[in-house]
Amino acid sequence: MSRRGRGYRFTYYFEFWRGNGGVVVAGEFRRGACNGSDSGPIMPFAQGMSRAFMNGRLSGYLRACPLPRAEALALRRGANAAWPRFAALARRARAAMDAEDRAIMNYGR
Repeated sequence: MSRRGRGYRFTYYFEFWRGNGGVVVAGEFRRGACNGSDSGPIMPFAQGMSRAFMNGRLSGYLRACPLPRAEALALRRGANAAWPRFAALARRARAAMDAEDRAIMNYGR
């Protein structure tokens, strides 16, 4: 998911790790010279996919690189609007990964 506004860019994404059911959640927030970015450890998909988890990360980025209140609210509204589609795409990608893992485990049976 990516959101842009006047002078900032927020990117949030998952990296799936085949075979262990986990996901790495990474994010980046840039505002001018201020850059808040991180990539977490491999975690269970449900935890990484949690909306509360994303909100917490976004709050941390905004503490590190503050935006004017109106801009921060607009960013949060944009993330709220994008979340359902982002979550649906992540669930589809996860289902495809799980199907591929099952096919690999069942190969030759």
